[in-house]
Amino acid sequence: MSDDVNAELRLAGRLGASLELSEVRLGHLRFEMLASENISEAKPDLDLDITSAKTDDGYGYGVTLSVVALADPQEWGFTAEVVYFALYEGSKDVEYSEGEVNAFGRVTVLATVLPYLRELIQGLTQKAGLPPYMLPLFRVPLPLAEPSPTIASD
Repeated sequence: MSDDVNAELRLAGRLGASLELSEVRLGHLRFEMLASENISEAKPDLDLDITSAKTDDGYGYGVTLSVVALADPQEWGFTAEVVYFALYEGSKDVEYSEGEVNAFGRVTVLATVLPYLRELIQGLTQKAGLPPYMLPLFRVPLPLAEPSPTIASD
């Protein structure tokens, strides 16, 4: 493992040792089929954004996924925007640095929320009568240099 990844894991570990997951919930969902006349103009895209906020009981994180997916050949496509909230409870007396809070989001929160995102997108495409769309796998933690990481789709 690289020194950056080890540093990221150490930062996230401090919060991980004192926070407990209390809730994961869907906050927002938009799923739209692309009209056939718009498919040729669409470009596949996958973007992931993680935000955080201190709460009365710990920390809250929002994980937003935006995806544009196209079939090959371009017979169908869809766009989706999904927001999941993950709430963690812990000691009110402990203060954490911004780096620790962000690292916890990129490591622990992302690993917690990704299965929900993958299942939701796969289920929505199946229910829409499309082949199941699987979000690509990627490593956690995400690179330190990107506060709002973008994941290239396959």
